[in-house]
Amino acid sequence: MESEITRQFLSGLDDEIIGTMRLHRAPQQVADRLLTAIAVGIYAPGDRLPPERELAGILGVSRQTLRLALEQLLTKDIVSIRRGRQGGTVVLPVSKNSSVFQSALRTLDPLGESFNELLDYRNLIEQQIARTAAQRREDKDIELMKRALASYRDAKSVQESRAADHELHDFIASSTRNSYLRRLSRTLIAATNLGFMQDPFSVSLREHALSDHEALVVAIANQDVEGAARIAQEHFLTTSSAPWKELVEKIHSTEV
Repeated sequence: MESEITRQFLSGLDDEIIGTMRLHRAPQQVADRLLTAIAVGIYAPGDRLPPERELAGILGVSRQTLRLALEQLLTKDIVSIRRGRQGGTVVLPVSKNSSVFQSALRTLDPLGESFNELLDYRNLIEQQIARTAAQRREDKDIELMKRALASYRDAKSVQESRAADHELHDFIASSTRNSYLRRLSRTLIAATNLGFMQDPFSVSLREHALSDHEALVVAIANQDVEGAARIAQEHFLTTSSAPWKELVEKIHSTEV
C-alpha cells in the first residue's frame, strides 16, 4: 500500500503537472475546451461525452456551469442529446471553420509554451517507460501485451479501439515494475489532452498506431531497449503530438 508520504508526493506531482489545465469556471471557457477536444479528435463524431457528473469532475467545474457550456454546443450543432438507454450527449461531425479555430485559440493560447513543454515531457517519459519495460518485462507481461494487441487489432468501434489502446499501454507501464512511472504516464495523458484521459483518434491514426503497437511489443519482448524507446518516441510524435501540432498550425494559418 502507498504510504501517506507517497500519496502526498504523487498528489503534489499531479497538481503541478495538471495545474496549467485548470479552468476559470466560465461557461464560455468550458465550452471552448470541449469544442477544442472535439476538434482535435479526443472525442470523435458519434462518441458520447462522459456523464454529466463525471465530465464536471474532469473539468473541475460545477454541473450548472457544465450545463450552460453544453447548451452553447447544442445551439451550434456540435453535440446532440439522445434519450434512452444508449442516449447521452453525442458528438456530431464538426466543420473546421473560424468559430472552431477561435475556440481552440482561446483554449490553447493562454497555455503558451507550457503546453509544448508538456508534450515534450510526455515524449521523454514514454521513451523511458518503453526502455524500462524492455529491460524488466517478464513472460507474463508479454502475454498480456499480446492479448491487448489482439483486442486492438480486432476492435470494431472507436470505443473498443480506445479501451484496447489504454490496456496495452497500461500493461507496458506496469511491466516497468515502477508505480511512479505508471502514475506519471496516466497523469501526462490527461495533461496533454486538456484533462481528458484519452488521445486524439481518427481512422488513419488508428492504422498507424496498430503498426506501432505491433513493433513496440516485439521490441519489448526481444528486450531491444533502444529499439523500444525509438518506437515509443515515433508512436507518440505521430499519434499523440501530431494532431495537436496540426490543430495549432491550422489556427495560425487561418484568420481567427
